[in-house]
Amino acid sequence: RKRKLSPSAADEDTTAEDCPEEQEKKGDIEDSNSEDSFFAETFICDAIPGYDFLFTLRKHLEFDEALRVGAVIKHHGVDVGSLEGLLIDRNVRPCSRFHSLCDAESCELDGLGMLFCNADGTVRHADIDGLDFIKHNAASYAGFLHIEMVRVDPEHRHKDLGIQSTKALLEWLNARDGTVPATHRIHSSAEIRSHWTLAVIHTEFCDSDLPAEAGAKEVATRKMMLQFARLGFKQAQFGSSMWYLLPDRLELKSKLSIETLQISKIAEDPPLTEADKAVVKYFESFKEDPLEQFESEIRELVSAGANLKRVSALHWAVCNGAHAQPYLEVLLRGGELDVNGADSFGNTALHALATCVFKLNGAIMQEAATSLIALGARRDAKNVFGNTPLLALLREMRRNGDRFAAMGRWRFGNAVDDVDAEKDAYDLALALLMPDERAALFESVLTPRQRFRLVWYAETQSDELRLNMPKFPNGRPLPWDQRMYQVVYFEHIPPAVRTEKVSKRFVHGWSAVVDAVCATLCTASHPQLPTPEAVMKVLDEMVKSGQADERDTKCFFKNGGRIEFALDALERSARTTFLEVEYLELFDGECEEYDCLPTHPLDECWDMVRHALLGPRGRVEEGPWPIPK
Repeated sequence: RKRKLSPSAADEDTTAEDCPEEQEKKGDIEDSNSEDSFFAETFICDAIPGYDFLFTLRKHLEFDEALRVGAVIKHHGVDVGSLEGLLIDRNVRPCSRFHSLCDAESCELDGLGMLFCNADGTVRHADIDGLDFIKHNAASYAGFLHIEMVRVDPEHRHKDLGIQSTKALLEWLNARDGTVPATHRIHSSAEIRSHWTLAVIHTEFCDSDLPAEAGAKEVATRKMMLQFARLGFKQAQFGSSMWYLLPDRLELKSKLSIETLQISKIAEDPPLTEADKAVVKYFESFKEDPLEQFESEIRELVSAGANLKRVSALHWAVCNGAHAQPYLEVLLRGGELDVNGADSFGNTALHALATCVFKLNGAIMQEAATSLIALGARRDAKNVFGNTPLLALLREMRRNGDRFAAMGRWRFGNAVDDVDAEKDAYDLALALLMPDERAALFESVLTPRQRFRLVWYAETQSDELRLNMPKFPNGRPLPWDQRMYQVVYFEHIPPAVRTEKVSKRFVHGWSAVVDAVCATLCTASHPQLPTPEAVMKVLDEMVKSGQADERDTKCFFKNGGRIEFALDALERSARTTFLEVEYLELFDGECEEYDCLPTHPLDECWDMVRHALLGPRGRVEEGPWPIPK
């Protein structure tokens, strides 16, 4: 289902065609051209002398938050070019559905979505070159636009029709949400908007589409990338074929201005000899034989002509289960290998181990990491993407979690449902921390900034809940339409537990649980990580001391209430809402107390926090749940 770019893109630089795998998708696109799918369109006469542009928006047949984007280039009434794309309005998305939508649409969009966005569609600013959370926060909302294909007939190329039509289309999509000209027809019941804040494209050719000449792919790819650079597109990461554009960067630069643009690329590994391939094959079927036998087999491979450095033997070893320090020393003993030696991506053996986190047994990973560090492996070494082994591990964990979440399966790696594969990954993350970074963690979990955000929400939401407690006349249960939606964090209680009418004791029991969470985390004398067990102990003490009514808490738990609902709400607020709402709006982008706290590599590793509070992913369903108003 992957889209590919045709060889003619080297001339027009923005041309693409469908792979055979996309034939099934074509049927969907043709169906979307029916009158029922119509959303909006406009016609620009003489956009370029002699050429007209027709832009259309049509509803997606499967997803309510997506629109099919199309453009047709006409010359004297004859179609000579076209553009296709997909726009996802992330403001109307259901929670955690973004990656599922991308995966269902195409492999190319799936890859783009995984690189640029979190599961809820918000942008991964730290992963993308040139994006800053504060300056470019708007890119996380509204439209995510994937430009799938731009085609121009051969006889009409070299006139900038491809990029001119692309620029005009991008401008129209954002302009039509403001004052809409009378020539635009808009579907009367539409709630989705066409305004985009992030446009993306995959600039990669399929080899079958290119001439056989050596270097044809590199030349054609560079020409195409330069054309998109003229519009303001920027390479997402070092060596990446994925590019992106923000609305305020959209322009049409001259060819001369971008002629010398530096486009980064990954160096190719040197070719392997047959002797080198024998080393790879040996480690792919590696079994921990006696040390003497292992040493003898490595000597034989080297005697046969294998170059352990060229083949990155240490990388292959740790990724296939070689973990004991004496075995790794055998590989290093000859002086040919360096424990910090890197491949073409700049990955050391410690980086390689981090990317195998869901392939290896947890104990083996721990010992391999310990052995490498003892042999001098640097935990602060960076690859070409600027990632240390720890950051490479976190990225692999996130990619794996996103992939399984997109398929509706809340588990990590190949672990069976009763195995906590996440714990092994988090234990490896702790092993890859520098000593001072590990010492900075509260309860070996929370970074200083994470703890600040959790404490801030625990205190403020506990106070707000007491202040906004609804009144229950004569103690009767209240229906939803009577201020129940104002109860703090109530949307994190599943509908089956909340029921249509809510009793006074249930709400007061919920308030006691929220207070207990706050007391667990924020007690000055003995603050603790608010696990369900720790919170329950504090709640019992509150009942004994008269701070909470036992009848309220019994009613809450008897009717299906759980402490985990409050912890889910607290973690989600600290993870997303603090930076997106409080930090930007309440603190106006500056919070002296928060900004003075030291940064930490795990600051945004909230999955690790959630695991510590609620256990393996999937054991507690993630809110919020919709509440009728």
